Amino acid sequence: MQIETMIIRKAKLKDVPDIVKMWKEFMEEHDKIVTSSESKLREQLKRKKEAEKLFKDYIAKNIRSKNSILFIAEVNGEPIGYNMSHIKPDIPIFEIDKLGLVSDMFVKKRHRGSKISSMFKENAFNWFKKKGVKYASIILHAPNSYAHSVYKNWGFIDHKIEMRKKL
Repeated sequence: MQIETMIIRKAKLKDVPDIVKMWKEFMEEHDKIVTSSESKLREQLKRKKEAEKLFKDYIAKNIRSKNSILFIAEVNGEPIGYNMSHIKPDIPIFEIDKLGLVSDMFVKKRHRGSKISSMFKENAFNWFKKKGVKYASIILHAPNSYAHSVYKNWGFIDHKIEMRKKL
């Protein structure tokens, strides 16, 4: 029996193809949860034909950025999840001048329930703290009730609701 060794490390440019592959799996699941039940969301979240290449470039840009960090989880060298987080300025009228944004978090199905997303969150929070960030934000689509309950358990509170309408 082989013992599984799981690590979470900072992603490198060589990880971009693996992250893009996981992102595609993430988007398939996302579509089933978010857009299958709401036709108006389906229209608003339709991806461009070149979305994969655009995402690949976006990931590479963020790996190189001092205001972004990507973590990758591996079991026995196989990528099983990723997390991307950013530091974003807040609206200048507020005392909180910058926020840590946890923007993407994905763990392959067979590894869920192993606290990997919690480890991603802790790594992101530690990085935010090192960068002087005092507040973290996370965004999800309204139909994703499971993620919403997880984030509430992590101590996130509902902050605002963004609504959209086609003109």
